[in-house]
Amino acid sequence: MRSSSFAPALLLAAACGQDYNVVQPPDVDPAEVTPCGFTPIAGTQIQRYDCNPVFTNTGESWVNGGIRGLGFHVEEVLGHPIYQMWYAAGRKGGVYGLGYAISAEGTEWEPLPANPVFANPGTGFDKDGLGAMSVVWDDASSRYVLTYQGINNNNGADGLGILSSPDGQSWAPENGGKPLLDLSVPIGDVKPCWPVALTWSSDVGFRGFLTGGPGTSGVCQVYGYGGPDIGHLVAQTDAPILYAGPDEYDLQGTASAAVVEYEGTWYMFYSGIREWRQINERFQARTTRR
Repeated sequence: MRSSSFAPALLLAAACGQDYNVVQPPDVDPAEVTPCGFTPIAGTQIQRYDCNPVFTNTGESWVNGGIRGLGFHVEEVLGHPIYQMWYAAGRKGGVYGLGYAISAEGTEWEPLPANPVFANPGTGFDKDGLGAMSVVWDDASSRYVLTYQGINNNNGADGLGILSSPDGQSWAPENGGKPLLDLSVPIGDVKPCWPVALTWSSDVGFRGFLTGGPGTSGVCQVYGYGGPDIGHLVAQTDAPILYAGPDEYDLQGTASAAVVEYEGTWYMFYSGIREWRQINERFQARTTRR
């Protein structure tokens, strides 16, 4: 991890970014502002960064059980992006926390010295971990909103949890610390798998995406949920937004996703599950990224 003096200024800019007029970011080649270049991936319009990975061992003592989930957000301040990352990490025994890091170009990251910014909440549905994180800025209430999949290994509880923060550093549970959606039981005819993405806009409010499938099929197709605010989120499970298959790479559905709206069209980038394999009495997804 790089250590320099620009972190305090960036933290201030990120927290106060909504006070500035947002302009279009400069039209530049990413390779011109990053330490390494990019190599095109054959058959796609995607380029891979030549110096991956960009975020590995943070050197923080509380991150000794590995990073288990990531959430990202970008603030544009005077046309220049400030990249923000929140990461869940933990130790044996169900102790975990939420870390925060920033970057000026998305490749060199600085963890906040005061990490973790949120600690293990206790004995609820999320006592053993949080993953499948998504972070958005709720302009209506001037705060960050982080949704996640909470896990409790003792009782099998599994739910869609939510945290909020005015600055990205001080986080508090919403909904009384209870899950917004119980993912351990069917929602209608759909057995949920996990949440995959979240968006917010002034005209729609919250628009989220989670995966699930009929009965015990094990298929994780994409469904929607949403509402004007976090207290009125409703799952929409009448029909999938994205069906599994028919291609081989996503026959069993979707493992993770990122969703963005651009000039009136919605785009989803996701990892497809090709098949499930049983390993030591547990099932593991074999995924292919698209």
